[in-house]
Amino acid sequence: MEVKVKNVNLIFDVKLFHARNQVGKMVNFLRDIGWDDSRIVDELVKGVEGYPKGLQPEQYDCKNQTQKFQYIHEEQKAINALNIETLFDDLIEEREYAFPQDREWQHIKDIEYEERQISDFLNN
Repeated sequence: MEVKVKNVNLIFDVKLFHARNQVGKMVNFLRDIGWDDSRIVDELVKGVEGYPKGLQPEQYDCKNQTQKFQYIHEEQKAINALNIETLFDDLIEEREYAFPQDREWQHIKDIEYEERQISDFLNN
């Protein structure tokens, strides 16, 4: 439990540092041109949902923790038992995209899909 708390605090500090670097000067500018704090916050979060990666409650909530703990050698056995060919069937087909960012977005979705499949296999 203490490890989770320390981990979340460290992640929070890092995220806050990067957020300050990214938007701090813009906030100063917006204040100087007369915007109040509530308008600044409303504009900065418009269209943005959720929390930063690493700070999502389900990642550090220990109340409903159902994670199975296993030794590394057991995990490797489970990974070896995976039929890797079936995991890549959908990823192998070549797709053409109009924009490079579409290809990158699809790649991210493919990786997340593969991670879910592996996680489901390891947790069952």
